[in-house]
Amino acid sequence: MEVYISFVYAASDYIDRRRVWHSLIKHKTVVRDSAWVLMGDFNVALNLSDSSKGGSRTSCGVGEFKDSVNDIEVEDLNYSGFHFTWSKKPRGIGGLLKKLDRVIVNSNFQVKFPNAHAVFKPYRTSDHCPAILEFPQQIEKAVHSFKFANFMCSEEEVSSKKLDAMKKDLDAAQFDIDKDQFNVEIRSRHASLINSYIQLVDDEESLLAQRCKVTWLKDGDRNSRFFHKTLKGIHNKSRIEVGFFKNVLDQESAVDMIKVVSDEEMKKSMFDIDDVKAPGADGYSSKFYKAS
Repeated sequence: MEVYISFVYAASDYIDRRRVWHSLIKHKTVVRDSAWVLMGDFNVALNLSDSSKGGSRTSCGVGEFKDSVNDIEVEDLNYSGFHFTWSKKPRGIGGLLKKLDRVIVNSNFQVKFPNAHAVFKPYRTSDHCPAILEFPQQIEKAVHSFKFANFMCSEEEVSSKKLDAMKKDLDAAQFDIDKDQFNVEIRSRHASLINSYIQLVDDEESLLAQRCKVTWLKDGDRNSRFFHKTLKGIHNKSRIEVGFFKNVLDQESAVDMIKVVSDEEMKKSMFDIDDVKAPGADGYSSKFYKAS
């Protein structure tokens, strides 16, 4: 079944956004009678109710966006989650809230995918809510083997229960803001939670770096996209290249390799291994044994 998906990131200035609107109108002639969905950051509200400060007048930018939506004959897909998808001050208490992110579709998409819907999730380190297009279906989750997380050896141990609890508190605070934008107490509590969550994101990087066996991660640089790409590359390498030994050991070297290894030598070898290198079959990394 054919479907066109356009990912939109519009400029913040309404004059620059006109290029996007004109491009979408031209693209409609390509789509014709196919299903079409547009999703992303349109950088402008569509309705007066899409801004926390309200208002009674429609700006030029909003008017042009309305005209473009009417010209290409699309409308908002049914969605759940947040109405306001952008916060001017996500870590503050008095920021403006707007609905700038949308998932809009044509009538043919609604006919071919009647159960499809959008979900606007709570934002984390960004000031935008992620928009997810869902086609309901049953997906079987894979079972993963155990791996020891190196960040548990840090000064503050963060359990999965604490992480889940913080996510729930953060979600609840953002939903409260979505309903009551001017409550200073809620804004203040949310600012504290989002800062704590960012610290947990750093812990996630530590785990991803360990799984990828990458040693050159720069502190503070959140490269989750790179890590996930590396993990996929590791999974795709399913064969082992076997070569032939061109050199053989001499008698002295051979004897040296089978001599008794002292405890001190084993300890030195362990501490020479990078923290995220060579996790054992039991899932424990070298850092676990160093910290023991």
